Amino acid sequence: MKRVAVGLKVGDCREQEFDAPTAGRIPHPRECLPRRPARVPTYEPRRDRRDAGRRPLPRGALEGWHSPRLVASPNLGHMRVNFNYRNYFTTAAGYGEKPRRAQYFEGPYELALFRFLEMSTRIVDYQFQPLQIQWETSSGQTVSYTTDVIYATETAEIGVEEVKATNAYFEQAETHDLLALFEAEIEKEGARFYRRNGRHLVDRAIWRTVKDAFDDRRTAYSDQDVERVREVIVREGGAAPLGPIVDGLHVSSRQGLAMLNAMMVQRLVGFDLVRPPTADTIVTIPPAAADPNALRSFLRRYATTA
Repeated sequence: MKRVAVGLKVGDCREQEFDAPTAGRIPHPRECLPRRPARVPTYEPRRDRRDAGRRPLPRGALEGWHSPRLVASPNLGHMRVNFNYRNYFTTAAGYGEKPRRAQYFEGPYELALFRFLEMSTRIVDYQFQPLQIQWETSSGQTVSYTTDVIYATETAEIGVEEVKATNAYFEQAETHDLLALFEAEIEKEGARFYRRNGRHLVDRAIWRTVKDAFDDRRTAYSDQDVERVREVIVREGGAAPLGPIVDGLHVSSRQGLAMLNAMMVQRLVGFDLVRPPTADTIVTIPPAAADPNALRSFLRRYATTA
C-alpha cells in the first residue's frame, strides 16, 4: 500500500503518514491531476560560511536574562498586531468562529494554520498572538517574545505553537535559544510547546481542501438537519459515508457538503480533510470537549490588569 506524507497532525512539525487512496475508495478528480512541484520559500536562512567554529553564546546569557514571566491580554485576545505595512511578508486578519473574535496573522503559513485550526474537530478553542513571555536583562531592560498561536484540544490539552516556513528557521542560533527558553517556561505551566513546519500546510491538495471547507463555515443549517445527519451516523454504528448523509438532507450534493462543513466548525460532525471529500468519505461524531473553557482559564492566569 502506498503511503503519502502530508504532515497535518496538530502540534507536530514532522511529516505524518496517511494511507493513499485504495481500490475501495473513489479518488476525487483533484487527486487525479498531475502533481505539481511543492511550493518552497523564496528565502531560507543559512549560516554564513565565514561563521565557522563553535556555536555563538545565547543572547540570554550575553544580556543576563532573568525573572521570566508570562503575560496575556486582559481580554484574553491578541497581545500585539504587527500591521506596519513594511513587512516583507503578508499581514492579514480574519474572524474566527470558534474563538468568536478577530485573529491576526503574519505571513501565509499562519493564515493556513488559522484555517486548519478553525476546521479541525480536535480543536475546541484557539487564539493567535496570545501569550507573551518577558525577561529582565542585567541592564534593567525588558525583553519579550510573543508566540504565534495557542489552542485547547478536545481532551483539554493546551498547545502553544510557533510556525515557520521551514525547519531552517528553527535551527537559527538566536531563534533556537529563544524558543528553548520559552519552551522550558511554558511546560512548567502544564502546556506543551510545538514547532510546526508550515510547508506541509500549504501543500496544494491539502491547502485547497481545507480552504474549500473553510469557505463554507457560515452555511446555514437547522437543528433538524443536525438530527438527520447524526441519526444516519448512529444508525451505521458511529461512522457513515458522506454520500448517504448528504442524500438524507434532501438538498443538492454541493449544498449538503457545505452544511456538513459548517457543522464541522461547531464540532457536530467530523471527517478527514487530508484529501478532498468524496461520497465514500467517512463521517463521524466528534467526542464532547472535556473542558470547553480550558484555553480561557489558562490565559486568565496570566492576564494583566493594565
